Amino acid sequence: MAETGKVMIVDDSVTVLDLAKAKLSAEGFRVVTTSNPSQAARLLAGCHLVLIDFHMPGTNGEEVCARLRKAVPEGESPLFFLYTTDAKASTNYLSRGFDGVFVLKGNADSLLRQVKAAMRLAAIRAVK
Repeated sequence: MAETGKVMIVDDSVTVLDLAKAKLSAEGFRVVTTSNPSQAARLLAGCHLVLIDFHMPGTNGEEVCARLRKAVPEGESPLFFLYTTDAKASTNYLSRGFDGVFVLKGNADSLLRQVKAAMRLAAIRAVK
C-alpha cells in the first residue's frame, strides 16, 4: 500500500490508540502513538498530522499542543487537531491552538475519513 503520510496520536487511552493505529496503518498511514504527552516531542519529526486528546492526567490537550508547536523541527509544519468527545472543548479549538477538531472519537471509520481530509489540507498547505 502506498504511503499516505505520518500521523501522531497523543491520548491517555491505550484502547483509543490501538484502535486508531490499526485502522490508519491498514490504510497505509505511518502512525506513531503515545500515551505519555511529555514524550510526544521525540516522535514529532516528519509528522504531517498530530491528533491530541483534550483530557489527560496531569495536563490537557491545549498544553500539549502548545509544547509540541514549539518543538516542531525547522522546515516542518504539521497540522494539529483536537481529538475529543468534549463538545465544550471542541467549540473553541482555534483559541486553544488547534488547526481543527476531529469528532466521533473512538469511531475508526470516522477517524479515517477525517484523517484523509486533513491530509488533503496538509498537502495543499505544503504547496503554498
